[in-house]
Amino acid sequence: MSSCPFSRKKIVLAFAASLFLSPCFAEETSLTKDDVEKIVKELLTKKSPEIVDEAKTIVKQKKLDEKKTKLAEVISSYRQSIYERNGDPIGGNPQGDVTIVMFQDYRCGHCKIAHKILNELADIDKNIRIVYKEYPVLGPDSIYASKASLAALKQGSEKQFKFSEAMMASSDPVSKDDVLKLALSCGLNTDQLKNDIGSADVDHLIAENLKIARTLEVRGTPSFVIGPKGEEEVLTGVLEKEELEILVKKMRDKRVQA
Repeated sequence: MSSCPFSRKKIVLAFAASLFLSPCFAEETSLTKDDVEKIVKELLTKKSPEIVDEAKTIVKQKKLDEKKTKLAEVISSYRQSIYERNGDPIGGNPQGDVTIVMFQDYRCGHCKIAHKILNELADIDKNIRIVYKEYPVLGPDSIYASKASLAALKQGSEKQFKFSEAMMASSDPVSKDDVLKLALSCGLNTDQLKNDIGSADVDHLIAENLKIARTLEVRGTPSFVIGPKGEEEVLTGVLEKEELEILVKKMRDKRVQA
């Protein structure tokens, strides 16, 4: 028996078209557009469910592609603010060949785990640059801790780094009192710190971080912006060291190709 030259998809489309284009058929059966759509739907689901599955896959992929395109456009618009903004704490190698951006909250337990893993990776790979985005989402104490971290930079990056590490290393979610105690233990001038916490530039940095996070559709902490330029992803949750290593390699491979 010879094979049919028409694909299943073409047959279904032809059938659907015939229902709409045949005036006799429409007149004799008095089918409405809704009736036709119902018949086609039943035909697809009962006779050829694989067509429905294929269609769902196509639609899902289209949505993913649209989301990636939108994300690339957003990151392109905010690239300077995301990667190179003055006032953001920098970890790892400030001149590293790849950059990982981390949105963090000092009261977030998962952030503490992710922060430790990221530090371990930076200790192994000396050419990774980390941009920390203070993203306080867990209440007033989170906001205070994030502002304190940014304010500490006014007293030097080394003291700020030590202070930030101390807050992340705390086994309990840091409170306002904890923040000031840790600041003092890290050699910061707490009077100056309290004054700088309320400064307009620190408020502006936090507000801009919240705006960027909303625009990137960051869902929580920790979240990362990571990937080759133009192909970055926003990933939420703890990333294992092996996952990070794969992503870093991909970024480097793309740089070499470019």
